[in-house]
Amino acid sequence: SKGKIRIAYEFGQKTSVAVTNKTGFVISVSVHGKNPHDSKTLAETVARAELLTGVPVMEICVDKGYRGNDYKGPAKVIISGCRNSGLSRAERKRRRRRRDA
Repeated sequence: SKGKIRIAYEFGQKTSVAVTNKTGFVISVSVHGKNPHDSKTLAETVARAELLTGVPVMEICVDKGYRGNDYKGPAKVIISGCRNSGLSRAERKRRRRRRDA
């Protein structure tokens, strides 16, 4: 969102680009109508990449916009900047103290 109440999202359409992890080679590009949220486009993008390449996806690296995504497959979804996502509050505090000491 642009920070304005009256404007929900930017104009245009949303595109998803799937690239390889090591070489950055573009595997697939898909266009999504009606400008859906990032988290609602992941499953379709991964399915399209697997269909076009014939190779199952093992890891998916995405940004924080994909939190709460709709993907239900066997591949591991890695969200950037979310190291402490599965930790309890107490464990996060312990790690923070350890880091700062």
